[in-house]
Amino acid sequence: MSSLSTENDAKFSQAIQYHQSGHLQEAEQIYHCILETEAEHPETLHMLGLLAHQKGRHESALSHISKAIEIKPLAARFHCSLGGVFQDLGDPEKAVACYQKAIELDPAYFEALYNLGNAFQRQHRFKEAIGSYRTALEINPKIAEIHHNLGIAYHNMGNFMDALQAFQQSLEIRPAYADAYNAMGNVYQELDMPDKGLESYRKALEIDPNYDEAIYNSGNLCQKTGDFNQAVTNYQKSLAINPHRADAYSNLGLAFMKLGKSEDAITALRQAVSIAPGEAEYHFNLGNAFSVGDRFGEAIGCYQTAIGISPGYIDAMINMGNALQGSRQFDEALAVFHQALDCDPRSFIACNNLGKAYQDQGDYQKAKGFYLRAMEINPGYAEAHFNHAFVLLMMGDFAEGWKEYEWRFKRGAWEKTYPHRLPGSRWDGSNFAGKRLLIHCEQGYGDLFQFVR
Repeated sequence: MSSLSTENDAKFSQAIQYHQSGHLQEAEQIYHCILETEAEHPETLHMLGLLAHQKGRHESALSHISKAIEIKPLAARFHCSLGGVFQDLGDPEKAVACYQKAIELDPAYFEALYNLGNAFQRQHRFKEAIGSYRTALEINPKIAEIHHNLGIAYHNMGNFMDALQAFQQSLEIRPAYADAYNAMGNVYQELDMPDKGLESYRKALEIDPNYDEAIYNSGNLCQKTGDFNQAVTNYQKSLAINPHRADAYSNLGLAFMKLGKSEDAITALRQAVSIAPGEAEYHFNLGNAFSVGDRFGEAIGCYQTAIGISPGYIDAMINMGNALQGSRQFDEALAVFHQALDCDPRSFIACNNLGKAYQDQGDYQKAKGFYLRAMEINPGYAEAHFNHAFVLLMMGDFAEGWKEYEWRFKRGAWEKTYPHRLPGSRWDGSNFAGKRLLIHCEQGYGDLFQFVR
């Protein structure tokens, strides 16, 4: 530390005590008092910069710490502090450069290594983050937060087992670490291990019953496993703690949709859109909720907003086309489906929907062409095969049409077409001498009579 006069040295010690005990106003006054007589004392400038940073006055912090570095450029901690200011100013590149300079000056500077890892993580430079965290842990392996953040980086890289190991190490150091249990739950979700995921979230909530992130994540896992009622309960609990979570309102709306409660879904999704109007996905989800209730005009408006926010939003274009068809705006629907296909020529769903739109207009030849294109892109896409079957039958190609119609059993909603979920094997046309063949209706009475006669 640069020397101070005896009087100012005593003042500096007093200011540090005030600063460390949280009496920031008193500390700031003394720092300014010292600088009135010793304007280039780097330690005082540095501490005044840290205090300004704590108060959110980042530009002032930048000025004071930069001046301290000009006077004392080899002080590693000054560069580390400046990195924190740049991080909060939204300049991650400069933050990284400051942390790297601090480490260059002091390779064993643990705090700078940790902060550098965090800066890399925010930039999605996960491999570099892992390197910084591991170096920091070589210096001090007993810091739970670093093991936790290392686990987050591994998770983001898809190294799930390494992530779990890192979280477990953080829990060995700090057994009551709710963040680590929550993060483990997220990894178990990725590994499709819902029981372990829910157990991890439960342990996080035993430590902190008001941990809304764990409650929210538990809701996501319940939704993923089909327990929509419990998902609703968890999202509502999360929102009771933090009523400004747009993501919780959005997922609550999706859960209500799965439960067939479209009005509740619309109410929740409107809240999501109100909180985060710039999120295209929330407008898209609200449009889907309106579509379920055949409120196509409102749905179309939501999809248009989503596309306005995210011009390449293919799913919004496709669903907007479906809504336009539902409201009998067939030419407009065709235009939107073509727009989606222009954005993504490999979208087999857009091809299929274009085929369906042309089919509904009676243009079977064009419909057939788009169904074939969808099947070329994705040969196993059952919906295109099924729709293709109807076009072939309408065109009089019964042999190929009935072959394609067998794809009805592979559709996602095949039970609507073939509701008889009977045990045993279906007849494959072979001789069944000595056996009994059960014949049952599949379609409505009109089709039944047509095939009987």
